[in-house]
Amino acid sequence: MFRGHRTRHAVPHRSGRGPKLRRPGSVFAVVIGLAIALGLAVPLSARAAGSAEGDDAAARIARWSEDLDSLAKELPERHVDFFHSLSREAFRRDVAAVRASIESSTDAELTLRFMRLAASAGDGHTRVAGDFASFRALPLSMYVFADGVGVIAATEAYAEHVGSRVVAIGDKSIDELEAALAPFISHDNRSGLLNQLPSYLLLADALQEAGAIDSVESARVTFEADGERKTVDMETVPVPELRTMTWKPIERSAPLCEQKMQFPHWNDWIADAKTLYFKYNACHDAEGFNRLVNGTVGFIEQNDVERFVLDLRHNGGGNSVIFAPLQRWLAASDFNRPGGLYVILGRRTFSSALLNALDLRSTSAIFVGEPTGGRPNHFGEVKTFQLPNSGLTVAYSTKYFRRIPDADPPSMEPDIHVEPTFEQWKAGQDPVLETVLAHRVAGDSKPKKK
Repeated sequence: MFRGHRTRHAVPHRSGRGPKLRRPGSVFAVVIGLAIALGLAVPLSARAAGSAEGDDAAARIARWSEDLDSLAKELPERHVDFFHSLSREAFRRDVAAVRASIESSTDAELTLRFMRLAASAGDGHTRVAGDFASFRALPLSMYVFADGVGVIAATEAYAEHVGSRVVAIGDKSIDELEAALAPFISHDNRSGLLNQLPSYLLLADALQEAGAIDSVESARVTFEADGERKTVDMETVPVPELRTMTWKPIERSAPLCEQKMQFPHWNDWIADAKTLYFKYNACHDAEGFNRLVNGTVGFIEQNDVERFVLDLRHNGGGNSVIFAPLQRWLAASDFNRPGGLYVILGRRTFSSALLNALDLRSTSAIFVGEPTGGRPNHFGEVKTFQLPNSGLTVAYSTKYFRRIPDADPPSMEPDIHVEPTFEQWKAGQDPVLETVLAHRVAGDSKPKKK
């Protein structure tokens, strides 16, 4: 792992308030530090439209029906182009199927079906933010690595499985679960799906709706460790109780990229590599960002800095305009040469952060990491409305951004693809940054100061 001293003359990392992490489809932060670092977030809450004590069944049906009417009418009307890849007839059929299921379905099942209706737009920004307070979940925290789904934390009762891989839940393999859960998850591409998949793999209600388990009370989970598999009947717990339980995470030293995740932007000086590392976690706090950029420039002017690394891998967006001062400075700087400027991308790079990355294609930047979770040509400029009874929040796009006029790739692809393995993560390694620091471009040398 590459470490260095914090940049002395740049604005300290306390440059602004932490990001408001509300990534599409994120369910809950099981272990706060790990969850934020890996791209999970806390859910939005909503009041239930379902049955309170003594509630009349007919009244409940009427409330959910009114919410469904609101969603089916307002979402297509408000969205800039809801039917860009979905037929109106298919949407009407899906709405009718949900309506027919209201009487016999739980609130959780209906919430998931509303989420599926919104996700059918094929727009990562358009979604129903589920109220997961009534859901049940597996007491695990997981992440999809290059070599499988790793268990990064568990409650005390299942601590022995921390560090194992999950290879199946119920009768479905991970690949089958990905396919079965994808329709409920609003996403632009597979990277965006993988970013959110771990959360849905934990939700018992989603697993049941996807046909993986028969009851939300328990799930049969197959783990693999050291080449051996073990199947466990795991009891689920109500989602609100997860925060009060005692958790056992993997004991590891967090690499540089996972530090200070509560801050929207910060920097570090990797002295032995003569590299300025600039972490941009969220497109928030313009004033703090400007201070940090000015301090970073001041430090570079006083020190022998050979390379600049901009890390966008955990940035889910915000206000794209905030990045403009750094973009202009990088374009005019001595780092704008092959081997002088590197940009790290990841599956969480989305929305405004993706726009910022696309703007840097006009420079000599070398992009490293994973394909972005956002699509280069994508919908955005999100607005919201609430359903009248459940209070579920519906997010929808009001603008389409066409950044690549002659093509429509699913992701912005890195020049050098690096996806961490579970073993590397457990060891506290960052193979993406290590690849950047080891990379050399033939003939590259920073121009000497005049």
